[in-house]
Amino acid sequence: MYKRQVRGSRTINGEKVPFEKFIPASDGDYPLAPDTFMLGPNVVVGMVSPHAGAVSGAAATRARATPPVMLQKIGPLLGTNDDGSAHLSAAAMLFGVAIIGKPGSGKSLCVRSLFGWHCLERVNPTGKPGYPGANNTLIAFESKGDGVAKYVEWAHKLGDKVLVIDVADPRTRGIDLFAVPGDNAAKALFFTNAMKYTFGADAIGDRSFPTIVSVLTAAMSVDDRGLDSIEDRDDRILKHGMSPIFYAYQLLAGTSDKVAVQLATGIKALGIKLRERGTPDETLEQVITGRPPSLCTT
Repeated sequence: MYKRQVRGSRTINGEKVPFEKFIPASDGDYPLAPDTFMLGPNVVVGMVSPHAGAVSGAAATRARATPPVMLQKIGPLLGTNDDGSAHLSAAAMLFGVAIIGKPGSGKSLCVRSLFGWHCLERVNPTGKPGYPGANNTLIAFESKGDGVAKYVEWAHKLGDKVLVIDVADPRTRGIDLFAVPGDNAAKALFFTNAMKYTFGADAIGDRSFPTIVSVLTAAMSVDDRGLDSIEDRDDRILKHGMSPIFYAYQLLAGTSDKVAVQLATGIKALGIKLRERGTPDETLEQVITGRPPSLCTT
């Protein structure tokens, strides 16, 4: 059973004491809206069109009649059968399109074809009622190896412009998952929750979760000033201008225990030095004292 982590604080003897607990996830829980619940795809299809679901068999699906409205040119061409050419409703596509099928049935090809139709509509608007026209922003998420190239090919063939953002390629634009409100601990908490949601509830255990949050909080406090304060630093390893993930990797002894201790000691030493001078650094203080995350930076 999936569980949702809840963090907060309670007041005990006039002091705020942080706590965390895990409660069973339920229908309507994150990432769903509170008034929704999960269903299998065959249930939804069966409710809308009982004879059209995948469970009805390929023969029944192939032989079923096409709704008359879909035989009209109301949007992108979906395919042909004995009844003629079937089209999707351009106006209805505003509310989303769900494509369900077994592996190899052509789902990705269909999605890319719809992308191409939208590209053509952007470049050469038809002006028909319900059609998106030129003011139509397209964002495609692709995880398959050759899928990105096919999207780019569609756009270029139709004369549209496209910008590729590869989250694994440092040479392209990226999405900063740490760019959320709050202090460094709050950003680290958000990032760790995102990893847990992505990789599964069992991928990051109850003990690992706070450790990762603490390490990322410390990693985000690393800057040029902190690195330069470390004696005998090997600048070929502890480089300037690297990402929080890089410094977290070093703090977790990704290169060696020596480098990890050196970086951790340097962070703590600089924080203590600034505190003793009467000019404490809030980001370093949070690392040293282990303060819980706050949504409002000070």
